[in-house]
Amino acid sequence: MCVQVMTGHGAMLRGFVRARAVVFLAMAVSCVASPRLELAGIWQGEGMPVVNFLPHAALPIEICIGENALSGRVGDATILSGEVTKVANGVTRWFVHADYEITVKLEGELVQGTGIRRKEFRLYVTPDGAGLRAFAASDGSMCFPWSSQDVLRKSMVVQTLQFTLKKMPQP
Repeated sequence: MCVQVMTGHGAMLRGFVRARAVVFLAMAVSCVASPRLELAGIWQGEGMPVVNFLPHAALPIEICIGENALSGRVGDATILSGEVTKVANGVTRWFVHADYEITVKLEGELVQGTGIRRKEFRLYVTPDGAGLRAFAASDGSMCFPWSSQDVLRKSMVVQTLQFTLKKMPQP
């Protein structure tokens, strides 16, 4: 039988790392379990796009958050799947000023007939009275201001100004 005894800084460092790992895992489990239940329901609103290549002044958003599913629409695109997470990191929370991040996978055009498609859309929301204060951004890249409309439509990030999602009554 072989026994390894650690003394000094090595033992203290390993104990510190193990304690941090346990705390991190406990935080991760608590963040994953509750957000869907806190935000459960049907939420509707209209985000004002910051980009100039969308033909409409507002982007309608409807999200149905259930215990095991997330569905709805962003513009004319259909939400295939998604996840709700609590914004736990202090730096991230400071930058986005939101309590929750809703990430959805999309299928279809944001505005029918324009060719503007995005695969992913993120909504950053904070409960505010009877609604959710929100802003949103899609996947994509930053483009030069002098880029063609075609390049903008195909690749630029679609962002919205702050808007409110209101909870709709259950059918």
